[in-house]
Amino acid sequence: MAGSSSAENDFNPALSLVQLLPTSTKPIGNNPNSSFHYSSESPAWHCAFSQNGNWLAACFGAPDPRIQIWKHGDRKWLLHSTLDGIHTKSIRAVSFSPISSTEVLAAASFDGSVSIWEYESHRKEWECTAQLEGHESEVKCVTWNRTGSLLATSGRDKTVWLWETFLDGSVGGSSDNEFECISVLSGHEGDVKTVRFAESHGQWGDGDEILVSAGYDESIRIWAEDAGDWYCAAVLEDIHSDTIWSLAVAPGSGRIISASADGCIAILKNYTIGERRVLFPDQSNCS
Repeated sequence: MAGSSSAENDFNPALSLVQLLPTSTKPIGNNPNSSFHYSSESPAWHCAFSQNGNWLAACFGAPDPRIQIWKHGDRKWLLHSTLDGIHTKSIRAVSFSPISSTEVLAAASFDGSVSIWEYESHRKEWECTAQLEGHESEVKCVTWNRTGSLLATSGRDKTVWLWETFLDGSVGGSSDNEFECISVLSGHEGDVKTVRFAESHGQWGDGDEILVSAGYDESIRIWAEDAGDWYCAAVLEDIHSDTIWSLAVAPGSGRIISASADGCIAILKNYTIGERRVLFPDQSNCS
């Protein structure tokens, strides 16, 4: 490009490793001040940033199921808390609430429960304030909707649970930060590995959001809300030939991406009624 310097021409944007976060060691015996520690061999299953980017959480599996939380400060990440003693089996997923007025973390565990952790700013500690139970076996995924008013969990029992949250700062919320199960969605024929919220755009039911789930049965299910009741609005099959491990929703919810053990990545587009009429005029069901 004319007028550009040699330094600009030589610049190649790239990702660089700026910090490797070591996991904590544990004391041998019951004395927390013991001089003898060992390094846990627990795998790190999942990690997540908080909405404001100030917190980073990672969850670990057996033999030492725990959550570790780092806080960003002085241009690096510092270990703030190690949360354990609640779950008895591997912790598979963590997710921060999108509400910026309060720091809340949800964690899904193979022990069949979901723990809710809140940051107590006056004590500068993370505290387990609730444990959601109901799944009959391992919970594989946990995710919030964009407003923090709903929480979805999925598991090995082939179900998706939908929880209404009353977090401080959300619509109808309070400082009590309560949770209530409003629907148990059944239909999958195997483990439900992943679940995500997306915007409805008036295409599904009468609610503002839909729920997308996938897993071991190789299908993707769309769940929608109508007059307060959630139902299965669509089942997408024959896209993958093996377990679907992950779903991602594009900003604006126009596209959904699925990743499968069959080695394929599928991109699904949600066409509006107007787009379908223009692009697919020969289809009879365009209303």
